[in-house]
Amino acid sequence: MLQQMTKHEILERYKKGERIFHKIRCIGNDFVNINLSDVDFSGSDLSFCSFKSSTLKHTNFSNCNLIWCDFSRTILSETIFEKANLSWSVFNDAFFEKTNFKKANLSCTMILNVNVLSSDMTGANKYKMVKNAKDLEGSTLAQEELERIKDKIPYDLWLLLKFAVERNQNSEDVSKIGSRVVSYFEKRSSISDDERHVLEELGLSSYISKPSAYEKKSGAYEKLGNYKR
Repeated sequence: MLQQMTKHEILERYKKGERIFHKIRCIGNDFVNINLSDVDFSGSDLSFCSFKSSTLKHTNFSNCNLIWCDFSRTILSETIFEKANLSWSVFNDAFFEKTNFKKANLSCTMILNVNVLSSDMTGANKYKMVKNAKDLEGSTLAQEELERIKDKIPYDLWLLLKFAVERNQNSEDVSKIGSRVVSYFEKRSSISDDERHVLEELGLSSYISKPSAYEKKSGAYEKLGNYKR
């Protein structure tokens, strides 16, 4: 069970010298241009957070959920991300020095203008990881993914994501894009199978507490909502 904690609580306790924040839940917050060095966040859920331009020396994020986070221009000296889920996060222009990504999930991450040789990615999942300009030739990763899911999600949601990606060029406020998707679906009464599948691919399905578009009734499946078979 994760302990809910606010950004204000974390910063206040940090100022008083506390460094242990095991298994907390603090999602969708801005920790921009802040020093959180030597903190132990192991086992926590900090997804959709921005750590842009912050200092995270010796910070421990092992076994953390860090999907759709922004670590652009962040100092990551001897930072530990071992076994962390970092899918869809951004590390552009970050400073790596003995950064530990062992067995981390780095799928669909963007790591441009970074010396990756100063990190250890042994056993990490690097599926569709973007680490140089050649990986972006023709179109960006996010734009490619948007085109692929265009017919599987509501068009108004697709337009929202398209606007966010084009405005942010894949590197600015990436944490906000994922949280917007979650907010959109939380307003819905149900989610279709295709939508659920897309959410799983984006690493967001666990944040949506909505039923599928079909539920089992008397041995048959009946569509929920205002629609009837």
